[in-house]
Amino acid sequence: MRLRQGEPAERVPQGWPGWPYNRAVTTVRGLLNRLRWDAAAERRGVVIEIRTREEGIERLQLIDYESVVAILPRGVSLAGDTFLPYHRFVRVRRDPEVLWPPPEGV
Repeated sequence: MRLRQGEPAERVPQGWPGWPYNRAVTTVRGLLNRLRWDAAAERRGVVIEIRTREEGIERLQLIDYESVVAILPRGVSLAGDTFLPYHRFVRVRRDPEVLWPPPEGV
């Protein structure tokens, strides 16, 4: 279906399986802000996978989205004054869906 100039596009029903929640989001900061401010966003079960290094061994650590206190230009603040820079983020997911990074071609 092609739209004519000035013609409104149809809204896609929420939860439509072919329309991922993160379709228009390109940055992790954008996704986190969308989760925070979009009233329709399902925040429950969202986890952030981050890269940590302990004693020279790199590991993945899971952080609950609910523990994010502030979304800042260079990273996020967690409860307890912990700052996580975005370069440590590996992915954001709500099992089994990966919310960020977006799939190629979306």
